Amino acid sequence: MHTSTISDQTVQGTLARYNGTGLLAGIPSLSVNNYNPTSEDDYNNPLFSSALSRDRTLVLTWDIETYSSLGLGNFPTAQSDESNVFMICMSVHWKDDPNPLKQICLVDVETAPDPRWITVVCGNQTNLLKAFALCWKNLAPDIQIGFNDSQYDWRFIVEKAKKLGVLEWMFNQMSLKPSSLEKISKWQYQYNKIKVNDRDFHSKHLKIPGCVAIDVRPCFMKFYPKAEKSSLAYYLKECGLDNKLDMPFQRMFKYYGRALKETNATTVEQMREVAEYCIIDAISCQRLMVKHNAINEYREVASVAFISLYDSHYFAIGMKKQESTLGAYVFPLVKGLENRRPVTGLDFASLYPSLIMIYNLSPDKIILSRERAESLRGSGKKLHEINFKFNSRDVLAWSIEHSNQVEMKGLYPKVLEELLIRRNSLKRRLAPLKDKKKELEKKIRGVTSAGQKNIKLITDFVKNKGFGIKYGDTDSLYLVCPEECFQKCDEAYDSGNGISKEEYWSRMVETSMVKMEKLRDEVNDFLKEDSGSHYLKMAYEEVLFP
Repeated sequence: MHTSTISDQTVQGTLARYNGTGLLAGIPSLSVNNYNPTSEDDYNNPLFSSALSRDRTLVLTWDIETYSSLGLGNFPTAQSDESNVFMICMSVHWKDDPNPLKQICLVDVETAPDPRWITVVCGNQTNLLKAFALCWKNLAPDIQIGFNDSQYDWRFIVEKAKKLGVLEWMFNQMSLKPSSLEKISKWQYQYNKIKVNDRDFHSKHLKIPGCVAIDVRPCFMKFYPKAEKSSLAYYLKECGLDNKLDMPFQRMFKYYGRALKETNATTVEQMREVAEYCIIDAISCQRLMVKHNAINEYREVASVAFISLYDSHYFAIGMKKQESTLGAYVFPLVKGLENRRPVTGLDFASLYPSLIMIYNLSPDKIILSRERAESLRGSGKKLHEINFKFNSRDVLAWSIEHSNQVEMKGLYPKVLEELLIRRNSLKRRLAPLKDKKKELEKKIRGVTSAGQKNIKLITDFVKNKGFGIKYGDTDSLYLVCPEECFQKCDEAYDSGNGISKEEYWSRMVETSMVKMEKLRDEVNDFLKEDSGSHYLKMAYEEVLFP
């Protein structure tokens, strides 16, 4: 088995020291030299083969502690020379295991060791940062998680390392692909805007090739969208997990301030308490992720949506419907209380995915050249024209229609058909639980012009049938049945001299429901005839009255 060279370090039990040069002693290495070959007998052992069959994705959790010599009223920042990071704690886990394989505490002052973790005393901030990079190099995690680390921890570490002139050295230890300081700052110090419910979460981290960084806080803000708090302690309580240690930052500042001035039995024990607090915060991130099966959920989204695990965390939620109606066709609202006739809703089922499938809107089936379009038309291909304004100029393109031939369908329609099959299957399975949820994805640009065309077609169709439009937007219309439909109701009510008002309203609602069901079928027949496909349909949604 491979053993790290100690060089000029010293190791005593769970306590190690690092002076900024050579290798980092006492930290297990996951290099290729650190493995023994297995025999066929070992492999056939049920316990051994079971261990090999488990997912061995390695997760590193972390937390940092910072200090400002300016006093309690001054929040530590990386830009301030009076601020420093004095402790970095890590735990390493298999993806689905809340129990750590190894726990590590890097600290810049003398600290009492603890048998539960490896304590590495580094002497100063620069050595601490370098030791962190070497730990990362040895452990080579697949996934890194922290709580709110993309808004504080990563920013502090990266910007302080840049200020101290060690960022390039650190990155080239952590990554198998070396880079220059300029390129690291431009391409690897990654900013992302994560869509969390109705607001943006601004994230920044050092992107190490081969490792996906996940901030637990925005992840759990999505799980608990109505929560009043978004702290680590709050989420642990909500999940029924043991709470984190309580250590006010005033006490932590006091402990570290004393340790800077002198070293004695009291100060080293107090710093051990700080280390325990920091270690537990790091481990708590993994406990939360395992409790909610979060990483596996991200993987499932990535698999179904054909995206990477990284994109699943940072961008997938951004596909949700936005407030803006850009690209939508919105009808002028008929204002005022409608209490004379029922208003019913007619709604396209999955409008944009359906349009993509109908018109074969896929990058591999889009034609941007008029000459190419004319050539394809001449060869007998049927084209769908796309025409819309972008930045005050007309954009013209064409898609090659598939005419219901499987070999002619583009990538997007094929993927959407598969997703539709899965979605419908899942909805059928959820139906007995009465937990039906509808979520339309309306952020796909390039299909809105087709959406406008079809909603206008249906508008003309229902108007010709005598229906009045009270309101409509991208994929729905709110209609009032023709007056003659309510003639019998009006006669029975006789301006208040006949049936009661409640009975009058009930009959009008029943009449509207019958008429809308008939209209829905007529609309869907019309859509099928117009598009030559069964994908695009409208559903009878609701009756609004009185």
